[in-house]
Amino acid sequence: KNGVIHAVDAVLEPPSFNKNIMATISGNDDLSILTSLLDAAGLGDVLAGKGPLTLFAPSDNAFESLLQGTIEFLLLDESRDVLTKILEYHVLARNGVSSSLTNGSTMTLSGDALSISLENTVDDSTIVVADIIASNGIVQ
Repeated sequence: KNGVIHAVDAVLEPPSFNKNIMATISGNDDLSILTSLLDAAGLGDVLAGKGPLTLFAPSDNAFESLLQGTIEFLLLDESRDVLTKILEYHVLARNGVSSSLTNGSTMTLSGDALSISLENTVDDSTIVVADIIASNGIVQ
């Protein structure tokens, strides 16, 4: 009465199951600035490597809301450490499926604590797309 069942001859998997985090975000036009910054910071290999990892992925809109000149500053060779620390702050060294996140703080790759709320917020930023599963972790 409430739906239809279709039997299939194979297990269906989202395309991201066969891609690591870096490959998954590289194909997303709304994450192009993040992808470029991760490559510039040398973190592309980390997010393409062994997991489990969770990436809280700022959208291009989030980066575009920064003060004018901020991205250009972060891309300077002398700012590489700052860029790396900022981006590592968006990565957990564990699977962080939204249903497993709890109120409180958790450590990031940068070594700093990230505040998580069950209202789908991370350090007062709203998670707009949750639980994109990749072969080596999760993208939020």
